[in-house]
Amino acid sequence: MAARTNALRACALREERANPRRAVILFTDMVGSTRLLCALGDALAQPVFDRHHRLLRQALAQSGGHEVQWLGDGMMAVFDTVPAAVRCARRMRQLIARQLVGGAPLRIRIGLHTGELRLDSAGGYFGSSIVVARRLCDRASPDQILCSVAVAAALGGDPEFSFGKPVELRLKGIAQPYATRELCARRVERKSSLQLRAADVEAWRAARSA
Repeated sequence: MAARTNALRACALREERANPRRAVILFTDMVGSTRLLCALGDALAQPVFDRHHRLLRQALAQSGGHEVQWLGDGMMAVFDTVPAAVRCARRMRQLIARQLVGGAPLRIRIGLHTGELRLDSAGGYFGSSIVVARRLCDRASPDQILCSVAVAAALGGDPEFSFGKPVELRLKGIAQPYATRELCARRVERKSSLQLRAADVEAWRAARSA
């Protein structure tokens, strides 16, 4: 029975490797994580990092994405559809922005790209689309969700999503400038984050003075 199961898995793996699928790739990165770790020390920093990981996984589960791996303090995830990936990125940013450490909010940067994915010999993902998504994350500013123009185009002007103007950026290892668009925060998202930050700051101050 086990041999048959392994044979079926191997067959499925070969088939998927031979037929790459189109997906949306998301990368995240915690801003200033090394500085935070050095400032707090391992014992105090660990709960902060654990909370960060739980919140990203929560947003991912709610969006139907698939966690691929963690790269230090950042996540790689894949999605079947662009709307699901963009909603997840937006939710991740919102959840993390509510977290305060020493009175200051945590911040992340996110990169999104859509393209073909292949399976490698170890069952992981492989392809230039992954490189592009990672480089977009690297170039994003704190709190920014930086997307390839392919992501924005796939949404077809959906009014739920608003993007900035196309900007060409140099991405590490990619010869030609790459066209990107920033996902703008919704008005309700900005208002909610500011209100929550203000409330959390007051709670933190009260706890400090107690």
